[in-house]
Amino acid sequence: MNIRIFLVLVVTILFSMKLSAQKKMNLYFKDGTIKTGYIEFKKDEVKYKESQKGKKEKFDYTLLDSAATPINKRAKRQLKPKTVYFIPEGKNRKKIGVYELVISGPLNLYKKTNLAGYSTVWVSTGAGGLGGSAIPMAGKKRVAYGLKRTDEPTITTLGGKDTSVAFIKIVDSFKKHSEEYFSDCPTLVQNIKDEKRGFKQSELKKITSFYNTQCK
Repeated sequence: MNIRIFLVLVVTILFSMKLSAQKKMNLYFKDGTIKTGYIEFKKDEVKYKESQKGKKEKFDYTLLDSAATPINKRAKRQLKPKTVYFIPEGKNRKKIGVYELVISGPLNLYKKTNLAGYSTVWVSTGAGGLGGSAIPMAGKKRVAYGLKRTDEPTITTLGGKDTSVAFIKIVDSFKKHSEEYFSDCPTLVQNIKDEKRGFKQSELKKITSFYNTQCK
């Protein structure tokens, strides 16, 4: 194959991949501003263009409240609009995650959105204490969940793996974190502690539903 033709093909493919990474969405800012255009999720910012060939702008996640796919009234088949939320993670609130709402109520269950290109597993930051954040990592894909009560400023991760100072002993901290986070609902804490019939870390949907219906 002629080298020029090969290079043209490579450039064309890369350009097509770049366009496919751009998603048309409505951006909702914390100050009430709304922008509609093509966005691309990056590590801690959104790249925005009013049109695919328009001028590029960058907006830090800290400025954004949410983003939603617009409804195409002309489309014969209407797809369900998808909304994502920019939520602080961890105690210092410096890291912002991009989440979809799974269950709403007094306790909200969120999951990391695939729109932002996450291939994630939960790993704890620092000592892995309550409120550790989710870090995108390469490897086996699984849904990364977080919990947040309506009045809480940050999202909370239950569990993860805590390691000792010498990185020798590994302890599953899900039950410990759950006892702290759900201290306002002793019944739920006891259900999680139950070795045989209790809720497991993989059952966060059931845990959230139980809290919203049984805990006051």
